[in-house]
Amino acid sequence: MHPRAIAITCDRDYFPGARALLNSIRVYHPELPVYFFERNLEAPQAAWLTQHPLEIIRRPISHLPYFCPGLWEAKQQAPAECLGHARTVCLLDADIVLVSRLDDVFAAAEDGRVVIGCDADHAVFGEEYRVYGPEVVGKSTGAVNSGLLCLDVQRHWDLVGLWAFSSNYRAYSPHHGFPLGLPGFGDQGLLNALIVRLGKEKDCEILPHGVWHDFRLPGTMRIVRREKNGALEVEHSELGERQRILHCVGYKWWWDQPDPHHEGSGDKLACFRHFATLDEPVRKAPETPPIPRKRTAPRA
Repeated sequence: MHPRAIAITCDRDYFPGARALLNSIRVYHPELPVYFFERNLEAPQAAWLTQHPLEIIRRPISHLPYFCPGLWEAKQQAPAECLGHARTVCLLDADIVLVSRLDDVFAAAEDGRVVIGCDADHAVFGEEYRVYGPEVVGKSTGAVNSGLLCLDVQRHWDLVGLWAFSSNYRAYSPHHGFPLGLPGFGDQGLLNALIVRLGKEKDCEILPHGVWHDFRLPGTMRIVRREKNGALEVEHSELGERQRILHCVGYKWWWDQPDPHHEGSGDKLACFRHFATLDEPVRKAPETPPIPRKRTAPRA
């Protein structure tokens, strides 16, 4: 069993983001295996994965126990699928890149913490959440962002197990999760409610906005240093601190015309592009052909 691992869910549309993420993992955590839950990859994409220097354990999304019309459902099931294969698992969205090591995150998870990103200051659970249990109704907690989730899946088997199970009864699905209809916006909405249902708020370490999930705090990214191995040191201008990850919520950086959607973000887009092309071989300039030497008649 791997003591630490990373998990990613991806289809062919999100593969450009996953490629950048995997290259950033290779830079900052080359020692970690990656469980890669995939669907409908194109042949060149699948071939790229087989040639990558990371240890990538590929799992078809179609083999997950509950139906997955989208990546949200697959993401809910990924941590539970790592049970018996890895102990502490860091689940990362395919629109993230690392710009630092995550040793402190893994260490906190190994101490029993559920380390997770922040989506908003408060999540309030109204009467519609009674289906989770009466103890959930009326609670108010921090709203989590599951773009980064790191936990000991064996210690928190109840949370990862229920999160996987609930993917089949989610209200956000086309069939509205009949007969339970579990409310919550996307996969992280269900996770938020389950944390309260299981009384695990005390176990949660919610990562602050800014140097983690940068999308709700004003400020620009500035590349301070580029290392020979491809690592970047990036500074958050508003906080004056080193950036830990970059998260491209909303309009994705690899879609058509992404630049207008990232105006005012400084070097953020440059960071994504840096890791997206990090595996490409350096193209040498074509050599100038030698000038043919002029033949002279042999001396008599």
